[in-house]
Amino acid sequence: MKEIFNQIVENTKKISAEQDYFTLPKIENATITIEELEATGSTLLKRKYLIENTQGKIEIIYESKDKCRVHQINPDWNKVEITLKTKNDKQESYTDGWSDKI
Repeated sequence: MKEIFNQIVENTKKISAEQDYFTLPKIENATITIEELEATGSTLLKRKYLIENTQGKIEIIYESKDKCRVHQINPDWNKVEITLKTKNDKQESYTDGWSDKI
């Protein structure tokens, strides 16, 4: 599970540097559940990914927020929170955020 966590973190860093939309890398040997969460206020999209196998689970919360102001257009803000919980109660997390390309 730690290898999958590292793979997702590296993929997220790449996406952040390229100012792209969040996507999961190809993941094997795990069950992936995607849940659309309620987007309210300035949140345009909110999604929860749950990746599980016998070694533990990874939870990812992805949000895309509108940063527009009156008479001013700004790129949307993307935020990703990744949390790893292993079977032996070890926990690790990573958070990143970036603006979309204009």
